Amino acid sequence: KKVCRALLIAAATSAAVALCFVWKSRSDEAAYRTAVHLYEQGRFEQAFAAFQALRNDPRAATYLGSMLSEGKGVEKNARRALAEYERAIALGSAEANYNAGVLHLFGSGGDVPANPRKAISCFETAQRLGSAEAAYNLAVILGDEQSPFYDPAKSADMLTFAFERDLPSAQCLMAYQLLTGRSRGQDIERGLDCLVKAASQKNPTALVVLGRLHLLGIATRRDARKAYACFR
Repeated sequence: KKVCRALLIAAATSAAVALCFVWKSRSDEAAYRTAVHLYEQGRFEQAFAAFQALRNDPRAATYLGSMLSEGKGVEKNARRALAEYERAIALGSAEANYNAGVLHLFGSGGDVPANPRKAISCFETAQRLGSAEAAYNLAVILGDEQSPFYDPAKSADMLTFAFERDLPSAQCLMAYQLLTGRSRGQDIERGLDCLVKAASQKNPTALVVLGRLHLLGIATRRDARKAYACFR
């Protein structure tokens, strides 16, 4: 009887703990959605305070980093922004890795000096976590022949990764390489197809380039109507 009673108490305790966890998770999610809603409404000071209350949510920490970086609802502070990104990174955020990479890549005055090596490291982590944007940035950095980090093979792999995830900027770069034969074999048909895919996602660069090709009849039949549709 004592054993049965102990087992019943243990089961009840476990159930209570589980219910508390579920309730807290739902409560935190509701609080996060409220903070995002405040942000989207432009009520940045209130949003900042709401995100601060969610200390263990990597999404909230990433928002805080972005707001500190851009000066939304709080005074601009690149060092604090980086600290928030690093907190989110410790919690497994791909987006925070990407944002920290951008901050390291360009720097922010004397607060955060430009450090391409750190930027690449952040982008690599973000890419491993599934970020197509980070992969695209790596493709550009590693594909620059003047860069000390030049690595054409890895650049091609990163571009393929981003392209396969339908990132418009990656589709544009792939189109450029295929149309010009730069960095990979020339393939006009595939290049145009990549450009059309990017244009279908309303990518401004793709629309302008595709419009010019239609207007001038380069790599495709001259078609003023299609050119107008792109430029419009």
